[in-house]
Amino acid sequence: MKAKIAFLHKPFDLRVEDVEVPALKENQVLVQVGACGICGSDVECFEGKSKEGRYDIAPYTPGHEWAGASRASAPASRRSNPATKSRATA
Repeated sequence: MKAKIAFLHKPFDLRVEDVEVPALKENQVLVQVGACGICGSDVECFEGKSKEGRYDIAPYTPGHEWAGASRASAPASRRSNPATKSRATA
């Protein structure tokens, strides 16, 4: 399965790429993101004005504001029935 993920390579260089989703590890849940937001620190990272920008490990995926629904879970996860499509936010 593939996912579209935004990677910030350096200031003003944000690329959306198709990435293979790895197998889930114990206690992980796969969430399909339905919406995301952009906060001020994300804009500053994009513009290269923030010390939060992790260009030392570039490319990286910025952001921390999203909402979605669980689509799969690892066997040992607490949430073992993805058919109920629980909502998730971060």
